[in-house]
Amino acid sequence: MKGKHEAIEPATGAMAFGGKIANSIAQVRLNTKLSASSDDGLQSWYPYYAGYSEQFAEGIVRAAGSDGTLRILDPWNGSGTTTRAGHALGHQVVGFDINPVTLLVASAKLANPDDVKHIQGLASRFISRPDRVRPSVNDPLLRWLPTAIVGKYRAIEDQIISELATDENGRAVDSRSETLPPLAAFLLLALLRAAKSLAAVKNSSNPTWKRPSGDILPARSRQFSVLWIEALRSMASDLQSARGTDLGGGQQTTLALSTSRSLPVVDDSIDLIVTSPPYCTRIDYFVSSAFEIAALKIDENGQEYRALRQAAMGTNLSRSAAASHIPLTWPDSVKVLLSAIRQHPSKASGTYYLKTYAQYFGDCMQSLSEISRVLRPGGAAALVVQDSYYKDIHVDLPKLYVDCGASIGLVGKVTSSLRVSHALAQINSKSRKHQDHKRYVESVVVLEKPLLS
Repeated sequence: MKGKHEAIEPATGAMAFGGKIANSIAQVRLNTKLSASSDDGLQSWYPYYAGYSEQFAEGIVRAAGSDGTLRILDPWNGSGTTTRAGHALGHQVVGFDINPVTLLVASAKLANPDDVKHIQGLASRFISRPDRVRPSVNDPLLRWLPTAIVGKYRAIEDQIISELATDENGRAVDSRSETLPPLAAFLLLALLRAAKSLAAVKNSSNPTWKRPSGDILPARSRQFSVLWIEALRSMASDLQSARGTDLGGGQQTTLALSTSRSLPVVDDSIDLIVTSPPYCTRIDYFVSSAFEIAALKIDENGQEYRALRQAAMGTNLSRSAAASHIPLTWPDSVKVLLSAIRQHPSKASGTYYLKTYAQYFGDCMQSLSEISRVLRPGGAAALVVQDSYYKDIHVDLPKLYVDCGASIGLVGKVTSSLRVSHALAQINSKSRKHQDHKRYVESVVVLEKPLLS
């Protein structure tokens, strides 16, 4: 979550970069106009508690790409800031994420603004068709919406996919495991947002924790249809007014489901990575997407949902009941942090919390190893990272990422930092009273794969 902030001096004494890309992107500073608001423009399509502005991503790409087309990767693609910025500037971009909801949003952001201006006729045709799907009694949307609205939603969803998201053999794209084409994603995301405005949502002091309230109010199909058209108009306007609306500079953009720990990318093939890995705050992003997950027909009580949550980096679900193992090859700074957590007197520090933190850094090391593998020599990664705390123990995540990168041969340093007044660790209002004395910093970490000697 972005709030008021002030620039602070980056760490000094780091190793020098040898290649042009790392040296160029190291000069880009965090955009001082990052906003905590999620009510405007493309950001409102899927309010997200992490990430960076499109202006920042564009700044990094422009700094790195003055000599021609770049191959750009975001292994934690989220809602698609990097893929949209790189696509708009005419580069070849690929984005991966483990969450199918964020990939839907990222694909929708790639829709051509001129196409979506003229899409309301198609939407009206879908609405006017009398067919309504009888939802399965196990449809997870029934926990959030009345049966009539769920039936209409599924009918329109089926039409969108059958007309705009089928392959050459007539097979429909499965939005739970595949990425919809941009125009289909745009229509479906607007439909999802219209449905969510009618949903019975239980809010709590933690804005990431979304649950159905059980108080489902009746709603008419006509009301839902009007809301969908309004959402389409609003989103089309957002695309028109957004920076970089001249999309599609002749290069391919690919979005797909994948974990950052095993990237389906060939060795030494990427010039630039712009990304923000999950912060070390134990926030469950899948729970914050509970309604959207239900719209994709993933039952939050089912094994598929639990598997997604468990596989995510930074999850608060442990993947193993075995005792935590800290490899000797990990950086000393990580081992010192984990030792401090292990010895902390608070309840479960040496068991549950140690496991989740050790799991996070295990994921971090695997992901950085993949980043090193896919970067070409002289290629570089810009990571937006925020520090945090475990109780009273400071987790200097930017420095830890530099150290982790160094342990696998990446040259890195913190190139810019901002002191922020609102951090991910503070989004639960009940926890803020315990953290007023703590100060949080968001930083850009640049990691370079050294040139071959």
